[in-house]
Amino acid sequence: NWVRYRLLNLALANANHGGYLALARQRRDVLAELRPKVNDRWEEIPIVMESQLNIAVSYGDSFYFERGVALAENVCGFYQDLSSLLGDFRGQSLLAPSLKIKNHMAALGTTLMLERYLCLERIAKDQPIDELIHRGRSLGNDALALSHGKEDVMRIHQQLAHLEAIGGYYLQAWRHLYLGLTGSPKASD
Repeated sequence: NWVRYRLLNLALANANHGGYLALARQRRDVLAELRPKVNDRWEEIPIVMESQLNIAVSYGDSFYFERGVALAENVCGFYQDLSSLLGDFRGQSLLAPSLKIKNHMAALGTTLMLERYLCLERIAKDQPIDELIHRGRSLGNDALALSHGKEDVMRIHQQLAHLEAIGGYYLQAWRHLYLGLTGSPKASD
């Protein structure tokens, strides 16, 4: 089952990136069916969590933004709880005080992406988005704190630029756009 699960996860990611919605839907359904059969091994947790993010993206691609956000938030919550727990374990002195888990950053970025789309959907329905904007900023800041490299930082700032523009906060959008394109703050800031 593990080999099949891993291959289906990769196939779902490819279908998502290729825009093959029907194929992605089939793969996410099979992954959801297989997950209870493979989620019992600690060393495989990153693959299970990655697959859940791929499923969340597939939901977003199919315009099920709330479902995608909920799933991505569960993955974020898992990594947040894991980070919190690590400080309580014996041997924690072997780890840095602020442990950066790349998969946690990916989960935050995926959630931020889906929240942006959810904002657009709510605007189209003439619903308020203030809470989503606030939550998206928090997700972006948390992702920035966990980022490993310049490309990660730039990608997150690009998402934040879009979020701020959606909310009508154009000055903040320009700042994030600048950081998203250059990767470093202006000399005048």
